[in-house]
Amino acid sequence: MKYRLGLYSAVLLSVLGCASQPVSKIEQLAEKVVDSNASRYQIHLPSDYEASQAPYPLLVFLHGNGDKGSDMQIGSGANLLLQQAPQKGFVVAIPQLPFDHAQWSPEVVHTLIDDIETRYRIDPGKISLGGYSLGGFGSLGAAMAQPERFAALFSIAGGDPLHLSSWTLPGQESMPVDQAMMCRIADIPTWIFHGSRDLIVPVGAAVEVNMAYQSCGGEAKLTIYSEREHDAWMDALQEPALYDWLWQQRSHSLPDKAEINAKIDEGSYRYADSQLTIFSKDERLWVRVDHLGDDSGEYFINGREFVLAPFTEKRFSSQIGFFEVKEQGLAFGRLGVFHLLSEE
Repeated sequence: MKYRLGLYSAVLLSVLGCASQPVSKIEQLAEKVVDSNASRYQIHLPSDYEASQAPYPLLVFLHGNGDKGSDMQIGSGANLLLQQAPQKGFVVAIPQLPFDHAQWSPEVVHTLIDDIETRYRIDPGKISLGGYSLGGFGSLGAAMAQPERFAALFSIAGGDPLHLSSWTLPGQESMPVDQAMMCRIADIPTWIFHGSRDLIVPVGAAVEVNMAYQSCGGEAKLTIYSEREHDAWMDALQEPALYDWLWQQRSHSLPDKAEINAKIDEGSYRYADSQLTIFSKDERLWVRVDHLGDDSGEYFINGREFVLAPFTEKRFSSQIGFFEVKEQGLAFGRLGVFHLLSEE
């Protein structure tokens, strides 16, 4: 079942990752239930994996919006990545985001990696994450939540995940970035790819991210394809240097996951014509979504419950969006656009 996003968000999501190319179905080798939602992923092992007892580097690839679903039919360059990455020695995981998820939340990505690490021999110092379009935004967002976990990142036709909706007209020259959050990941080796003619996510999004890295004392690799539009993945994922570069990276900071001291007042809040109820269960915070009105406004799936995971000291992430504690009260944001909630 899908939920409505409202006209503006629906248009945005319809184009993020819309350049999907179908590929033949690849056998699904693992399934994991994440917060009561089945998070399914393809797993691809190097040819010598079974004969070896050594740990292997992990490469996780996040697709664009056009490949959402549950059928594991994932295009948008996954087939190109699979032509090189397993042969280079990577364990490759390609999850599929369900239709009822607005975007790649950090909670989904990290729970997925947790599951992979329990099933396969993974070198914890060599975990790389990358994606295309919606997946490019999601890759940087997941890294912001736990920067110590990743050895390298790459983003294709993406940008700052906290300002995903901050564009007005296709082809505008730039998109804003959250400088403080970018500094959290500036020490992670990152390669940014973009098409100069992209009319869906402006090339300025890549330039601004690169400049933010530099301002934080980090350095990202930036490759802009002069003849590409929103299909930069067609060149980026065929770059032999990409996989060699990923292989060379290693995380040198592997502390235990930091506990973030973030709090939200429990209770009921109104968002559009939906009621969002925040409550505790199993020593975690959850949000329940109930639709109160008719089809004239935005609504989510009725009666669903989602875990709230601390993202920063004032922000929680979930599959349906972010909750942030502001001076004026609690705000709810999806695709980078936040709205203050009214208490019930």
